[in-house]
Amino acid sequence: MTQENPLRPGLIVEVAMEMALMPDLLDKVAKLHGQRAAWEVGMSSSVGGIGPLLRERVISQAEQTEVIGVSLLYASVWAQGWHVWGQMYWHKKPVLNYWHSVLEKTDHNLSIKLFDDTDVSIQVWKASFGKATVYFLDHPDINSVIYPGPEDAPRQHPSRNEWAATQRQKQSWILGRGTLALLKALGKKPDFIVQSETPTVFAHHRLVQDEFQSDPFFEKTSYLFNDHTPLEYAHPIWPLETIKQVKVDPRYYENHPAWLPERQGLDVTCLLISINEGTYGVSEKHARVMHDMPTLRAFNDKIDSVTNGVSAEIWQSEDFSGAETFSDDRLLALKNAKRKELVDWLWRRYKLWHTWQDRIQEKPLLLWTRRVTSYKRLDILWQILQAPSLKKRFLATEVVFLVGGRIHQNDFVCQEIMYGLLDLISQDRQLQERVVVIDNFNVWEARRLYQGADASIMLSDKGREASATGFMKVQLNGGMVICNNDGAIPESVTFKGNEAEGQAPNGFEVGFTSGKPTPEGFLGAVEAFGVAFRDQRERVRMIRAALASKTQVGIERTTRDLFKFYDKVLSRGRERQAAWEKGVQAGMELSLQGPESGPISLLQAPGSFSWSYLQDDGRPVTLDKHPRTLENLLGGFRYITTLGTVGDWSLLYHTGTPKVSLLEEIRGILSQDPNLKGAAADGFFSEAAKRSQTAIENLYKESMIFSQYELMGFIQGWLGSAALASVPQNSGTR
Repeated sequence: MTQENPLRPGLIVEVAMEMALMPDLLDKVAKLHGQRAAWEVGMSSSVGGIGPLLRERVISQAEQTEVIGVSLLYASVWAQGWHVWGQMYWHKKPVLNYWHSVLEKTDHNLSIKLFDDTDVSIQVWKASFGKATVYFLDHPDINSVIYPGPEDAPRQHPSRNEWAATQRQKQSWILGRGTLALLKALGKKPDFIVQSETPTVFAHHRLVQDEFQSDPFFEKTSYLFNDHTPLEYAHPIWPLETIKQVKVDPRYYENHPAWLPERQGLDVTCLLISINEGTYGVSEKHARVMHDMPTLRAFNDKIDSVTNGVSAEIWQSEDFSGAETFSDDRLLALKNAKRKELVDWLWRRYKLWHTWQDRIQEKPLLLWTRRVTSYKRLDILWQILQAPSLKKRFLATEVVFLVGGRIHQNDFVCQEIMYGLLDLISQDRQLQERVVVIDNFNVWEARRLYQGADASIMLSDKGREASATGFMKVQLNGGMVICNNDGAIPESVTFKGNEAEGQAPNGFEVGFTSGKPTPEGFLGAVEAFGVAFRDQRERVRMIRAALASKTQVGIERTTRDLFKFYDKVLSRGRERQAAWEKGVQAGMELSLQGPESGPISLLQAPGSFSWSYLQDDGRPVTLDKHPRTLENLLGGFRYITTLGTVGDWSLLYHTGTPKVSLLEEIRGILSQDPNLKGAAADGFFSEAAKRSQTAIENLYKESMIFSQYELMGFIQGWLGSAALASVPQNSGTR
């Protein structure tokens, strides 16, 4: 379709393990139960950036079409804190009652079977997210805590690791199959189900062998996979035992490139990309990183990108509305005022000593609040503070670090990093003044931090950051960025020293050394920031450049790109439908002139036909095998079009390889009737062969696939079976 007349989905369903609550609901929690309750609910609905991202994506898309969000309702959350002497501690806090007090209970009580055939009852709650509705699936025993680990297992359980793995699978099952059950209960047939990250795998109805697999309710549903993390832990490999336990249909792992023989397991990311109609990473660089992943290279044609964005309505202080018209003095005064508001809040929130506020009032605030995991490199700060020469340079910068983030209760490496930081800070009064460690970083309080910070820090090992959105929220409030050139950074950050003529910078680059940031490189960028901050003219220029990034980092741009992506996927499906219908019509017209469909359907050639595709090493792999009749050929075609990309590979193989082409197979079957040699059918086949050959010469894959749809539609029309007249499902490649 053209951009002037794009295809738009009627209903989009966004599915994710976490989806942050609306600010007004968190405010209501605070009013009803106190601020700590709002922190805890905020943490239970959003571990990292995905929770608020999904919230804002749902809200923004709902301005253009109907959108439903589905996530889980968690009964508890791990809160974390530290004593003044440096010891860190965790404690699990119940939050379910807080959730129930601000959500609306629906009349839907879903009954679904788990993969172990246990019947479970799911209570459904909902909330309005702008014009969208988000549903939360409530089963306290299974949804006990988000991303459960061994520490969450019952004390007497003989294998706590095994319990945690099974509990995560059950949560994934409830989210996926629960979404399908909910949509049926609502009577809502989705055009798209968007699966964010691999734990949503079971939201694909055809994947597992249960009552949803062949349900006609989802016959016209297309699926999109949205990857958020280019890391191994987010791309699980399931062993055969797990695959059978959760009832994955063998068609999706036997003779399938998602099966890794050397690992004896199923690459779930590879599987989702293959079976779904489309896939996108969350930044341009993230998509390139996915292309380079060994197990995903075969699917490069199918991996696109839609860069994350954030909501200015939620994250930007309303004081910055119209800031592009402010004078330099007014803009600087506003940034200084927002910083002072944040200083005052920090002083009260963390009960800092009475002179702290006065001593750091004019010092710039650098915000380092990210989910704490090893590749985000919080250890760089520890390295700086424990090395006397680097510590001296840090203190000379006059900056104040605000450091915080969530640590998974089972991530002992990151716990050690935080212990090391706390040990250093607790024993050094200078560091206590200049490094404020923020406990229980949460989506409710985060707005204050982003609106008052002078700069955001975003570090990662090279290629490990998918997007990052925290820095975008600081940019919306005129903050600069100190970062590696990773994730979505290249799309909205211009580094000082790299700007084009007439362009203003808004960030400071931390380079990579052997693919990693270094303490010296990071400290150099902080020092450069300090120089720019003290130069009022340069500072205001960079503030304006940060604010100007709104057109790129705003969720509205993300939504526009998403709808272009939807149009591309829908157009592909429509074109295949058109090719199929054209073939059916031609076949029906021929059947009126030629032989009756009965004798044709009874024709059988000797031997069997194997639907296959070529591996990278050039060897064919069989997907389906059947006796050589036209009806069997149609049945095999319908089967392989349920396989997604692998099915497309098979169609391409049977177009471009003469000895196994569909044209030759059909000719071989028809040759069993001497009356069909050279009759009216021959004219059609000559034309079909001509079209296929042209497509092969043009090396345009989609045209070749369209030819196969038209050809099989022709056979369908010729046989005249109205019961099979609809176009088969197919995930497709570009």
